[in-house]
Amino acid sequence: KSLHCHSCRVALWRSFVSVTGVNLNSNAIGRSDDSGPRAQRRAITTNIVHRAESRARDELEESEDLGGLDGIEEAAPPSKAPLPWYLQEDAASRSTEATSPQAARQRLPDLPEHSPPILENILQQVSVELGIDDLSLLDLRHLDPPPALGANLLMLFGTARSEKHLHVSADRLCRWLRSNYDLSPNADGLLGRNELKIKLRRKARKSRMMANVGASPTSLSADDGIRTDWVCVNVGRVEAAASAPMPKAKEDFVGFGSSTNRVNIVVQLFTEEKRAELDLETLWNGVLKSNAHRNAEAESDAPEVQNLNGAVLADQDVTTYRPPIYNRNPQSPLQSRGFHSVSAALRPSIRTKLLFGHRQAFALASSLEHLEHLTAGDIIEALGRGPKYNDRSSTGFLRAFYENIPRHRDLVHYEALLMLYSIGTYYQIPGYPVNCIIDLLTEIQVAGHRIPEHMYLNILRQALASDYEVDLEKRLPKAQQEAVLGILEFMQLNGYQFNVDEVLLLLNDSFCQGRDVLRAAHGKKGAHSRMYYNAIMRHRLVGTLDVLALPLQQSTYLRLLTVAANFGDWEDFWQLWGAVARNQVARSPEMYVLALERIAETGHQKNCIDALRNTVPMMETEDPAVSLEGDVARAVMKAVEVADPEASGVAVRQGSDGEWVRLWRKCARALRS
Repeated sequence: KSLHCHSCRVALWRSFVSVTGVNLNSNAIGRSDDSGPRAQRRAITTNIVHRAESRARDELEESEDLGGLDGIEEAAPPSKAPLPWYLQEDAASRSTEATSPQAARQRLPDLPEHSPPILENILQQVSVELGIDDLSLLDLRHLDPPPALGANLLMLFGTARSEKHLHVSADRLCRWLRSNYDLSPNADGLLGRNELKIKLRRKARKSRMMANVGASPTSLSADDGIRTDWVCVNVGRVEAAASAPMPKAKEDFVGFGSSTNRVNIVVQLFTEEKRAELDLETLWNGVLKSNAHRNAEAESDAPEVQNLNGAVLADQDVTTYRPPIYNRNPQSPLQSRGFHSVSAALRPSIRTKLLFGHRQAFALASSLEHLEHLTAGDIIEALGRGPKYNDRSSTGFLRAFYENIPRHRDLVHYEALLMLYSIGTYYQIPGYPVNCIIDLLTEIQVAGHRIPEHMYLNILRQALASDYEVDLEKRLPKAQQEAVLGILEFMQLNGYQFNVDEVLLLLNDSFCQGRDVLRAAHGKKGAHSRMYYNAIMRHRLVGTLDVLALPLQQSTYLRLLTVAANFGDWEDFWQLWGAVARNQVARSPEMYVLALERIAETGHQKNCIDALRNTVPMMETEDPAVSLEGDVARAVMKAVEVADPEASGVAVRQGSDGEWVRLWRKCARALRS
């Protein structure tokens, strides 16, 4: 056939294309010419299709025969054909998730074991519907004691894109929980819809006004007073999973109510800056680690322990141990202050505190006790360079001490470290600054431990008893000032309700060393300057108490008055005497006896006259009134003898009269009756 014929060209083209199994329509090649015979074209196409179908059928039968013969052998894996683009969507999304930071921010956290059914829906709602990123979930259901937000607690953390997104998301989450689950969520820090509109309207108006007067950009972004970057949504108690175990009943538990395994869920929503500032995840992770370590130690079966190394660094309910630096009296050794056995009759809470870490506590107590028998030079050498330079192995003492400090520390280990640091601060070693004590206190708080009061008082006592060099121009040694004020500031910032009376007495006692003690410690010249410095500090302390008007107890005032009288600080004495009444504290009979007896011992006539005229009329105005009898009458008579030495003799004669004679007779009648 001639290739000039269109039908011949089509037939030849189809003979090649049909081998590939593709049914090519004639319209794809070109419009057929009507000059060719239609019957001939149909016959050629039919024959080609029949040949292709017969060839495919023969190949299929041949493959079935081979499969039947080789059925026992494993068939070779078929060659994988390339997937079409529309089937490669999952793989592309996985690669995008692995490389995209945004996909990592939107990843959902894994569900914990025995999670409540509602938790997965909350995660989907918060992430997908509300657009909260960087979700993290903490399982706090096994904490003992439970958190303040409730027992069996699950806490979800998330980051909002902006402050507006934060409040809108929290509001929608609360509405979603109310409508779908009939819950009553409580959102702390949430601005309502009207409040948010008012805030934005005020901010826009303020921006326009400030821009008109040419204000700086920093003033435009100032806080308007209702700003909040943290919303805590307390979902409430929800049903636990069906597989969740019921809590075990405690044998020694006394209370009311029924046991339940319902779960509390809390959603913490932040802006990115506020989340980084608060860093609540680090705080709760520290609590979880401490709780897990405590449970692991408590579960270990320990035998009965005998105290062979002195007092254990434990709770004050068990021992009254104080740091070795305070036990300078050889008549009261450290061993006599400890407990001697741990019996099964102890309360469970105390027994648990003793069981975990008791071996290390004995070793730490022995190491600190060893310092008591060393001289000051040997102690400074044994303590090495200190924590400022991360020195833990330069001396044999430090190596033995830190061998008993584990990586996951408990309160007993922290207390030993605080004692070590305070001893280093006492001897003014450069590697033991006050900042190390403050950092250690912060670490204790992050670990989830409640710092006992006696630990604070021991540190304050060490700082106040330190032998700092006296600088009369600055009035207060800088190192001592930083130590005391830094610790007190830490206690105040962390909401620690410390005993004001005890702290003030510690401050006062640190400036009350006697002349003989100071002369033995500093020599004759050093003792004189130290006594002068102590007098200045006592005067400043009295002035501070008068200005602050602290609510002190009657016994505290009596002790402060006694110290002032012992050192002859009569100006401070009468200032404290007036502060007692100004702070609405009743003066006791002991205060009147102290004032009149000590002023009489001075033998100063004018001072005794002033004291009698100021104190005797006040006795009847006290609440309750102080009677002129007993020790009070004897103290008044001693002061009268100094004010008027002839009053006692004149009072015997009839007809004589006078101010001091009448007072003498009144006291004498009270004593006779």
